[in-house]
Amino acid sequence: MSHFVFAAFLFIGAKICYSIRFLNSKDFKISKLVPFLLFGFAYMTIITNLVYNNLGYYFFPFLIYLFVVLLLMQFAYLRKGEVNELSFWLVIFGVFFSMIADSINILKIFYDPLIAYNKITVMFFYCLSQYMIILGVLQENRPINNNKKLKVNR
Repeated sequence: MSHFVFAAFLFIGAKICYSIRFLNSKDFKISKLVPFLLFGFAYMTIITNLVYNNLGYYFFPFLIYLFVVLLLMQFAYLRKGEVNELSFWLVIFGVFFSMIADSINILKIFYDPLIAYNKITVMFFYCLSQYMIILGVLQENRPINNNKKLKVNR
């Protein structure tokens, strides 16, 4: 299980790097986050409820991991309107497929080792997520803000 914690922290590092990449400078309304927050709360509640009794000492690493997974989803979600739609949707679906892979892996380790053909499904969703995220980043075009005036030095 110590390999699990080490691997989880490596994945946390990768997800933090993606989160930093998805940061934007646009201000957002908190009401824009309500659907995401409801989804995140439901996701964390369901996963935690299923594996809570088997977590033991891994409870805090598990919570940190879930927090970073949801942080990545939030930053990907906040890209809406900041990037073109194709890039936005590719990244959102990529992050969502990453969450599916993470969920299957968590359930395999802490709930049922034979869940959902885990060897195939985890790798399938993980590879698909990486492909879609990278493709989305490569397709990214940020709209030009015409409200900014050019400063000309004379």
